[in-house]
Amino acid sequence: GVEQTSFLAMSERAMIDMCQITGRIEMRDKYVARLAKRTEAIRTKMWDPETKFFYSLYRDTDKKIPIKTLQGFLTMTAGLASEAQAKELVRQLTDPSLFWSKYPVTTSSMVEPTFKPDGFWRGDMWPPTNYLVALGLNRYGYYEIAIDLADKMQELLKKYDGHAYERYNGVTGDTLGVKDYCWGVATWSIAVNTIYGIQEDYRTIVIPPH
Repeated sequence: GVEQTSFLAMSERAMIDMCQITGRIEMRDKYVARLAKRTEAIRTKMWDPETKFFYSLYRDTDKKIPIKTLQGFLTMTAGLASEAQAKELVRQLTDPSLFWSKYPVTTSSMVEPTFKPDGFWRGDMWPPTNYLVALGLNRYGYYEIAIDLADKMQELLKKYDGHAYERYNGVTGDTLGVKDYCWGVATWSIAVNTIYGIQEDYRTIVIPPH
């Protein structure tokens, strides 16, 4: 899966940072090599040059599963996409016919036959995945789009009197799931990171160019 590969890469980046801080250089180099191998694999095996998107693979054949879902954008969160690949991903992310609905980001492309805006991971919208997408946009320098995403999430907070829900209808923004669910706080994290420049380590502040 693209998402699990991305999460593994994020874990490896964290290990590299911890090894650097603690002076475990030999272990750091092992994770650097592993991350480089993983990055090369996802850029070649999971990227489709025709549709310009990352797809999960069938386990035993490495054949791509040609369904466009939000997980393709997690390659930016993990720093796995090349600059050229990220540019294509952002183009599709912001396409109002694909993922950029009134309250993006839909978990599935809106042109997929299985798309349902209130379907469970079939087109709904979740605060924590939007948070991850925003981190990826900031990583690759797409600050304005990240701010637009943060603003849309803040709109939903205002719409429901400051309450954040477990998930939402991916088109209308209608609430789904549990009210005040724990990971709804990711809505504020998006604003903190994106609008105020506080980085994901919550120790560093970077003032965006704008």
